[in-house]
Amino acid sequence: MSGLLAATRNATDVGSHLISRSERRVPTSAREIFEALADMGALDRPLAAKLADATAFRNLAIHRYDTIDWNVVYRICHESLVDLRTFADRVERWMAD
Repeated sequence: MSGLLAATRNATDVGSHLISRSERRVPTSAREIFEALADMGALDRPLAAKLADATAFRNLAIHRYDTIDWNVVYRICHESLVDLRTFADRVERWMAD
């Protein structure tokens, strides 16, 4: 699970960096980071929502580690890996334009 936590943190870091290079205001939450990336055209809205949800889960996992349902973690890890790969591909293509 630590890999998923690191990957979602890295996605928010990349998103923050891209936004800071624009003239947009700096988001105050991970959800706002992904919404701003969708507004900028770097991500589509469904992917932005999925990544925001993965980040929300990351925050829950960090703060309530003792009450985690590991079956849910397993499912999220598999689903989020695809979303994180898609994020990397879309950001790379968006930056190349």
